[in-house]
Amino acid sequence: MKQIEAGLIEVHENNVNNLSNTTESITTTPSNTNLPNKEPFLRVDIVSGQSPAEIAGLHVGDLICRIGTIRKDNFRTIQDVASLVNNSENRSITLLVQRANTKEQQTLTLTPKKWSGNGLLGCKLTPLS
Repeated sequence: MKQIEAGLIEVHENNVNNLSNTTESITTTPSNTNLPNKEPFLRVDIVSGQSPAEIAGLHVGDLICRIGTIRKDNFRTIQDVASLVNNSENRSITLLVQRANTKEQQTLTLTPKKWSGNGLLGCKLTPLS
């Protein structure tokens, strides 16, 4: 048992020493850089009161950069989004949203579900050209 303990201590000391002797170059990407998964591809045109979309925090004019696994680079038609929503009823979907007239992006959680209005979301999403 003491041999195992001594071995673990030696391994961790070596790792700490190696880390202090290592110089790494870290590259950061500014948040406003247009990466495929951060570029908007849908616009929120309508948000109904008391809807799942309103409860999630969506606002008219928001731009959707990601909804679930759908991003600009793999989006084909609005039917892709409809299929995702229908297959996610009562389960959370993560959205990356760019607020209207800003570069600020927020992550929201939207749960498609039946409510007093039409559809499962209570909003109108329009593809950007």
